[in-house]
Amino acid sequence: MSNTNKALLAAFCGNTIFGFSFLATRLILDRASVFVLLSTRFVLAFIIMNLLALFGVFKLNFKGKPLFKVILLGIAQPIVYFICESYGISFTNSSFSGTLIAMVPIFAIFFAALFIREKFTLSQLLWGVCAVLGVVVISVGGADSSPVTPAGVILLIIAVAAGAMFNVLSRITSKDFSAFERTYVMFALASVVFTVCAFVETKGNLPFVLAELLPEAKFIIPMIFLSLFSSVIAFMLLNYATTYIAVRQSSIFSCWTTVVSIFAGILVLHEPFGGIRQVIGSLLILVGVYMVSIKGDARNK
Repeated sequence: MSNTNKALLAAFCGNTIFGFSFLATRLILDRASVFVLLSTRFVLAFIIMNLLALFGVFKLNFKGKPLFKVILLGIAQPIVYFICESYGISFTNSSFSGTLIAMVPIFAIFFAALFIREKFTLSQLLWGVCAVLGVVVISVGGADSSPVTPAGVILLIIAVAAGAMFNVLSRITSKDFSAFERTYVMFALASVVFTVCAFVETKGNLPFVLAELLPEAKFIIPMIFLSLFSSVIAFMLLNYATTYIAVRQSSIFSCWTTVVSIFAGILVLHEPFGGIRQVIGSLLILVGVYMVSIKGDARNK
């Protein structure tokens, strides 16, 4: 299998895992706040990364490398993205936020053209819009009518920009850092920032909060999934993907996450099926993702 096909498969698998992460997140948020969740998730993920390095599964080598670039990557994702997405959703509604977050691939296409001179054709852009339109069709039909505030819109736009920049920065830093090294720095920064935020949020009572939560199976089981699968494995897969394929190809798979999350909710949580709207939206996503993934050049290494 060529590096390009491996990268496409990695992007597909990583975003499939992200699709299931919404279930785990929903279960945990019934018991814990956002920053307690994020702190625990990325601290555990960082511990796993260190164990992998300690036992020689992956190697770390930062000597003489441009660390500021990979630090920017870690700031964009997961720090800025997760914070702005979480609060942006709370200040808007699920339909609006889902639609706006779906714009990440479109932003990524233009950011890649601007920052790394990655060219795209009108055909590639239109197929990308097709996938995004599928998310819009699914999201707009929701019943959530909560108000949309200007603060929420601004926060979600920042989240979209951060998500798009993650794809671009991961592509840029892949020249100097392995997928493991990039993911390692991301989790190191996230574990520190989110833990500080969790301490502030809990007014210094984070250890006591965790002491109550960790023995609960309904907290620790989904948390293990988020830390190991949806963090370590999924982000390493995405960082691997950006090494070999164009940004427009790696980023468009984020639309596939919506399809997975819908059917995971139906199968696992027995959520109501949205009927023809969800079918049409899912088909638009599948066609758009497929067409973008087979069109365009890739970096061969």
